[in-house]
Amino acid sequence: MNNFFIVLFTVLSINVLCVSDPGNFRISHCNISLNYHGDSLFTLNAELTINLLSPTNKIKLLISEDMLMRGVELRSHGAKVNLNYEIKGDSIFIDLPHKYASNKTVRINYCYAINIDSVKNQVTQLYFWHPYCKNMLSQYRLTVHAKNDIQFFSNGELISKTHKGAVDSYLFDMKQNIPRLSLVMAPKDSLISFSAKVNNTKFMYSLLPGDTSVATKLINETTAAFTWLSELLGGYLYNNLTFIGIPDYQAVNSQPAFILMGQMFVRAFNNDKYDFPPHELAHQWFGSGVMVRQNDPRSWCIYEPMAEYLKMMYDEKTKGREFFVKELKEKVDEFVNDYEGKEEDKPLLESGASRVTYLKGPYIMNQLHQLMGDAAWRQFISSLFMKYKSKTMGYDEFVGALGSVKKDYAEEFSRLVSIKGMKDK
Repeated sequence: MNNFFIVLFTVLSINVLCVSDPGNFRISHCNISLNYHGDSLFTLNAELTINLLSPTNKIKLLISEDMLMRGVELRSHGAKVNLNYEIKGDSIFIDLPHKYASNKTVRINYCYAINIDSVKNQVTQLYFWHPYCKNMLSQYRLTVHAKNDIQFFSNGELISKTHKGAVDSYLFDMKQNIPRLSLVMAPKDSLISFSAKVNNTKFMYSLLPGDTSVATKLINETTAAFTWLSELLGGYLYNNLTFIGIPDYQAVNSQPAFILMGQMFVRAFNNDKYDFPPHELAHQWFGSGVMVRQNDPRSWCIYEPMAEYLKMMYDEKTKGREFFVKELKEKVDEFVNDYEGKEEDKPLLESGASRVTYLKGPYIMNQLHQLMGDAAWRQFISSLFMKYKSKTMGYDEFVGALGSVKKDYAEEFSRLVSIKGMKDK
């Protein structure tokens, strides 16, 4: 299993030139229209509904450096006002006219293009392909009009797909607040789809032709783990869950209602060498249901350890206590043999996306579980999800939630993530 370790990855005041701050406005909705005619570009319009929480004359958003901006305009009561803007690296700074700076809501429309040469030959994932803000959650609607030799997938729910001549039209809708919308494009027939359903949630699996032998195993494992997590933590937030296999992708990545699977990991799973579904599904609750606080690097010591520990709890449920104890010991032994006392031996708060986080983090979660007792632990994690679902949560909120149960729990967790090595090995 260790051979397949992966790092999951999952801007306002009328003081005349104030750069927008995430605390002063909120993007409530993003409506995107995409058109693709078969050349090397697709063209897009993205209309952002922005609620101003205080007056401003300049808005900063993040964009992909690959975007070819063609114009930005403000739309108000049928009027269209061209806006001045400046692009600096991955940021766009938009000048908001004084007469609109005190509006409660503004709608800003972006017209841009992105080069997509790679989609002609293989499955292509697009991320950071529309304007957004870190730690800002919004609803999305995506309309796609494209030549029907290309398939499109998104983490929004597919409301409709229609055909007209050589053009397919898709309508995706995400009613829950999420950080960003992902998009996968694939040449027709490059992926083979399967489906399943658990309660009211639709599962769709799109696999590369060489990997279809794993379909039954993948469906059985994901639906079983999903059912257990739903019972443990609370109802799933989304109406759909999509799994997509991508060649040459060096990760497995869980996003809201959307799990991207590198082909090497799918094949390792098929050969019983890597069991990723329970971990990635756990992220649908913690990481893609309760969202990561992106500007808090300490978040690494919450979300990855939580997902991996939930996976271990699922293993205990399905494979027995002995398997759980063995799995935990293997993590401790690997840490002690390979990292303890060395440069990588850092407190969990400082370990970031390193292997140490995946070894030491679940161990600390288990320490917390044992300290609280099984009933209190299960109540805590389900209540935590219910409190922060469709919101962002950072380290301070997690520790605060622990403290609200019992001060000692918060103090012990804070101590454990602040020291090197492991306690009670």
